[in-house]
Amino acid sequence: MKRFAFPFFSVLMLGVCSLALASCGSAASDSASDRRMMALYDSIDVEMKRSEDYRAEKERRIDMLRDELARETDVERRKRITDRLISEFESYNSDSALHYVNANLASPAVARDDHARTSLLIKKADITSHAGLFADALSIMSSLNSADMDSLQLDDFYSTYCGIYQYLSEYTQESEYKGEYERQRELYTDSLIAVARPGSLNNVINLAPAMARAGRPDDAINLLKTNLEKYEPGTRSYSILASILAYIYKTQGDTENYKRYLVRSTISDLRGVVKENMAIRELATVIFEEGDIERANRYLKQSFADANFFSARMRNAQSSRMLPVIDEAYNAKQARLQLHQRRLIAAISILAVGLIMAIGLILKQFKRLKQANIAARTANDELSDLSQKLREAN
Repeated sequence: MKRFAFPFFSVLMLGVCSLALASCGSAASDSASDRRMMALYDSIDVEMKRSEDYRAEKERRIDMLRDELARETDVERRKRITDRLISEFESYNSDSALHYVNANLASPAVARDDHARTSLLIKKADITSHAGLFADALSIMSSLNSADMDSLQLDDFYSTYCGIYQYLSEYTQESEYKGEYERQRELYTDSLIAVARPGSLNNVINLAPAMARAGRPDDAINLLKTNLEKYEPGTRSYSILASILAYIYKTQGDTENYKRYLVRSTISDLRGVVKENMAIRELATVIFEEGDIERANRYLKQSFADANFFSARMRNAQSSRMLPVIDEAYNAKQARLQLHQRRLIAAISILAVGLIMAIGLILKQFKRLKQANIAARTANDELSDLSQKLREAN
């Protein structure tokens, strides 16, 4: 038994150490690129923790504008305040944005201004398309006469049409309709490029993808990067430009820059409290494919919550397609982790039993040694007595 105890203890220790090494061995193989991307993902997590503060600040601005509107009686000033509320809501909550658009459409200041009414209807169609109400958006657009518009309105008019057909192309799954929507988008893109002021946001966000499709991706990337520097992260313009830049890098097979600019777009959306977003959902899909299921699950649920808040039916549907897949993978991962934990607990339990047995054996050996020492001392005492008696006899 004494020969078996300590080898048994050593085997248990080796087994537990092997389990521990297996659970963390993959971390050592991370490349420098992977570490850089993980740092960027961590920065998103930081911004997500701050998102409630960003939202509270936005709600404070909205409340101030609402209070100002409630006190104002002048028709023209009421229209300007309502325009500011539309700007606050247009990428935050579609229902509220449409409420204030309709309020301005009913305003006497707009009723006597055909130019202002046309601009508001274009804005209404744009917000409606973001909400996924494509038939309503197209109905509004078809009621407008482009011959009566100035260059700035034509810019917004064609850009809104481009957006509607882009969303329809993303939303539909049937290749026949998808191809037709893409052709319509390209036609309106050509019209936009012809009328848009060079360097305007509408011009850039439609010209750059067209340049990439025409085999000039480097020119498209340079155009987007130049214009990206004009805006601050947290603005809707920055978010859009960064997401288009990510898309073009994706078409070129540059995965690292694709993910990097998706991260930039996502952070900008979080800082700007943009609920009608695309980047975080796309990023969740990429991260899921890389195997980081827990983070993908967290990002996709954020995307889903944002789409619900905005009332974005299209974004909601897009997130809903991926949510069951990631949820299933996340649950499977959790089950594997629980199984691993149970095995580890079982190994530790066996180790504990082994330790108790080893300690028992050691204590038993100490007890035997103590008894042997006592017997030896007794024998020594007896021997001393005998020696003394022998000396006395001599």
